[in-house]
Amino acid sequence: MSQSVVRTADLSPPRKIDNADFEAICGTFKIVESQHREAREFLDEIVTVFADAIAKQRALPGRRDDRLAIQRAVREIRSAADWLNRAKGTAARTGLRATGGRIGPLVSASWLRWRFPGDAHAPDVYYWPQDARSGRSPARVPARPVDVDDLSLDQRIFFATHRNRELISAILAETAEALDNARQHIVEAPDGRKPLEYRKYLMAALAELWRRLGNRPTSGMRSKFGAFCESVFEAIGWPTEGVNAALSDAIATWRELYRS
Repeated sequence: MSQSVVRTADLSPPRKIDNADFEAICGTFKIVESQHREAREFLDEIVTVFADAIAKQRALPGRRDDRLAIQRAVREIRSAADWLNRAKGTAARTGLRATGGRIGPLVSASWLRWRFPGDAHAPDVYYWPQDARSGRSPARVPARPVDVDDLSLDQRIFFATHRNRELISAILAETAEALDNARQHIVEAPDGRKPLEYRKYLMAALAELWRRLGNRPTSGMRSKFGAFCESVFEAIGWPTEGVNAALSDAIATWRELYRS
């Protein structure tokens, strides 16, 4: 049993085991005829489930594709900010004032004061009323609760109307920075190696079949269960390299999934 490393990319959707391979597996591992039907149905189910899961996973973008898409989004957002700053004519000033009613509610008053320190148009700081004697908030709640953000809504809209270009540019800059930070948090895997979860879970399922056939899943260089896994892998079109090294982990997963 080889100890070579197998990449996730090497695991194509498994193919259905043909009759000749199935009969060979039954003969090699002395699976009696009364167990053939159960073994065939179990193996067919494994192939169906894992072929569907791998096909769906492969349809998703890879890690590098995700990083590239986010990187392009950052580039386009920064480009949008650059184009916005070029629109400095009278018509742009008039048009941008109309954005205040939509942009103002998007941002918090505290963020505006932080992003534009000292700006006279920035919203004031609001505090909940307190009992003058105890310093605590009043026990009575207003009949119609008011979101604390509503206290500064008019001022935020006013700010967005009069500082529209600066505010939109700041929002774009913050968004681009946040997305760029997200891109940097996606770990690169240039060689394509990933934990072989599919192989581990398929081997765990085979361990359950091995038990149902009256055997005990074991690891080790001379493990009959390991040889059984390799035979099944050959039949479904998967590489057999590294199966022996993966036995212990697969058996632990089998116990967790099927025997707990």
